[in-house]
Amino acid sequence: MTRLKFDYIQLGKHKRPIILVQLGFAGKAVNTPALIDSGADFNLFNIGIAETLGIKLNKQKPIVFGGVGNKNIHLEGYMAVVNLKVFNKGENINFETPIIFTEQLPENGHALLGETGFFDHLEEVDFYYTRGKIAIQGI
Repeated sequence: MTRLKFDYIQLGKHKRPIILVQLGFAGKAVNTPALIDSGADFNLFNIGIAETLGIKLNKQKPIVFGGVGNKNIHLEGYMAVVNLKVFNKGENINFETPIIFTEQLPENGHALLGETGFFDHLEEVDFYYTRGKIAIQGI
């Protein structure tokens, strides 16, 4: 089983568990930072990434969600299944997973790696806040 280790990223006064991931679809790939969020139900990325990858989203079937940015409103996105690769120092963990792509991420927000589509594809996700480390282990 592959185990990858990462450092927290310092943003202002706060440390965040942000890692670089790669989304792949139909021979195209995009690397982007994403926040590992144990409180997020789903993986959530900006819709521009879907456009870059050439994904044709079904706009007739929106997914409604809430809770991003402490907003008590309903947000909307569109689901697609892509390859998600987590990588560091020559090793990687990758799997096919659903992603919700949305135009409604806050401007200062990050993509989110959530329960369905990230945590459920891994054996362990460990947060070592005081040490500033994250470790993930594949199944």
